[in-house]
Amino acid sequence: MWLAARIHPVQGDLDDAPIGWVVASFMPLAQFDSVLAKGELPDTPATSRLVTLQDQTLKLIAPSALREHSMQSAQYESIAAQTHKQRDTLIDGRDETGDRAFGYAKQVGSMPWSVVRQVSRNTALEDTLTRASRMLIAYWLAVGVVTMSAIALWRHVTVAKLGELLRNISQHERLLETVTKHIPAALFIIDANHRFHYANHKVAENTKMLREDMQHKTLQQVMGTAAAEPYLEASDRAIRRGQQESTFREHSTLGKLDYASETQYIPLSDLPPAFSGDTGV
Repeated sequence: MWLAARIHPVQGDLDDAPIGWVVASFMPLAQFDSVLAKGELPDTPATSRLVTLQDQTLKLIAPSALREHSMQSAQYESIAAQTHKQRDTLIDGRDETGDRAFGYAKQVGSMPWSVVRQVSRNTALEDTLTRASRMLIAYWLAVGVVTMSAIALWRHVTVAKLGELLRNISQHERLLETVTKHIPAALFIIDANHRFHYANHKVAENTKMLREDMQHKTLQQVMGTAAAEPYLEASDRAIRRGQQESTFREHSTLGKLDYASETQYIPLSDLPPAFSGDTGV
């Protein structure tokens, strides 16, 4: 850059031709780095750029260390270029290296130059992102605590209700067992295949077998083939008709009546799952 000043005679008129010139030359680009450095604030992550637009292309004037970086590329327009076009506006974009950054530009006097202040997005938002991460962690911890507490409460209530239900079922089972135990008649449940699913104490006493040993055994296996025959025919008939049936039998020895018995066959179509869903009597 060159600067020239005219030299006039001491007592001459300024409109007269000069008697000489003072010419000075200097290299401004070498000085801009120090000028920008003087304006930087201490302990700040932001940096400054001095840019100008020449032939529709953004040129970096200072700092000289970044002049090898292109301010514009086919992929994106740098934040320096964006802020130069939109001065006095905070812009969120990418710097000349492609990293996310914030930028803000001010015009230098009446010259087509701009001073751009820019800072890395991660650096600018470091504290905010740290607080957000901590808040997010605290939030999920709170959600986890509430969820675990709700699950624990639900399990506690469920276990309590289940325990109460089991106690009620056990009480009903004991009541049913007590009733069937003191019934003087033999009471048992068989399915359509003539297999035992339940027998009271009177049946066990008559057959001389343990009640648990009768489970899933057939009538013939428990009573014997001859004794079971009348029960097989009557139970099949009751299941087939779906109607209750009663039979009366007399038991005699040498023409003398020993005793008489009456048997009732009651079809059961709503047996619980433990009975394999079979219809029984």
